[in-house]
Amino acid sequence: MATYPTSAMLEDLPAGNEDSNSYAAGLDMVLNYAGTPADYDTIMGDTGMAFILMSEEGGPLIDGAVDVGWWPMASWGLEMRLDFLAQCVGREIRLIPADAAAFRTDPAACYRERFEGEVKASIAARKPVLIVHDVCWVVYGYDEGEPPLIGDWSLHEEQKPRRVEQYPWALIVLGDETSRMDRKAVDLAALRHAVALSRDGFEVRLPDYAVEWEPITARYTGQKSFALWAAMLRDTEHLGQSRWHSNMCLHLGLNRTSAVTYLRDMARRHPAKVGTHLNAAADRYGQVLALLETADTSQTAMMSKEGREKLAGLAERMATVEAKAADEMEKAIAAAG
Repeated sequence: MATYPTSAMLEDLPAGNEDSNSYAAGLDMVLNYAGTPADYDTIMGDTGMAFILMSEEGGPLIDGAVDVGWWPMASWGLEMRLDFLAQCVGREIRLIPADAAAFRTDPAACYRERFEGEVKASIAARKPVLIVHDVCWVVYGYDEGEPPLIGDWSLHEEQKPRRVEQYPWALIVLGDETSRMDRKAVDLAALRHAVALSRDGFEVRLPDYAVEWEPITARYTGQKSFALWAAMLRDTEHLGQSRWHSNMCLHLGLNRTSAVTYLRDMARRHPAKVGTHLNAAADRYGQVLALLETADTSQTAMMSKEGREKLAGLAERMATVEAKAADEMEKAIAAAG
């Protein structure tokens, strides 16, 4: 059995970007640090995060209302496509989940049994680790403290080592380099996935360790999310919190900003008959971003029937535009043959 020092720290971690999805930003950081070239917007597109609008029915509930804005900082969007992302970048990427019962009983003991060896081995190999809880942290050190993990949030532009405040539900660790999938094949597979997400044709399952999310009865990724969001805005008996709707707008904006960049980059790699449709899809997502700029999610607006109805109508308009974006991506797939 390998032995490791009681404490270790990697240095010179690249800066994060606060206007990002924390998991895609974290993957970008650790892959590049480990010597595997990666790009944030490409990760967002390849994993499908650029094309998601996530929502759930059934929970979590606060004051009888579904918190529609809690999900964007959760981990499971990226878990859906880590295997595919590994083929895209040419590096093994492993998700190591906790045992749900063990984590619930004793998170510290669960860490020592399930994760400690993986963390120490990765740090020794100069590969930072991503830890999964409410937000993504890049772990690049450990010691004998409680919890023993040292790192920083992947969105901080200046990385300052600090102790992680809670034990992880799961780790994302890098393995060996592998062969890369052909980029044009990646493009077509990613487009098919993006269309499926937009049309709610991809089955989403929460990981077993996410025990606090058990009340959730249905999960949506696209058009049904817009419809559910609008319906919850029109539920004036259960107002919820204005920050939920702010989060929906914030992360829809982050995701679609990446979608525009991703599709325009892809268009340059393909013949004009394909690129025309990709650029048209990017134009549609640009229209969504323009509509988002008009959204009022202030406390005053979200506590009024008029303000909520205005945002509900905006969600429906964005849904219509997004359906046309999916149509263009499907045309691009057909044109590629």
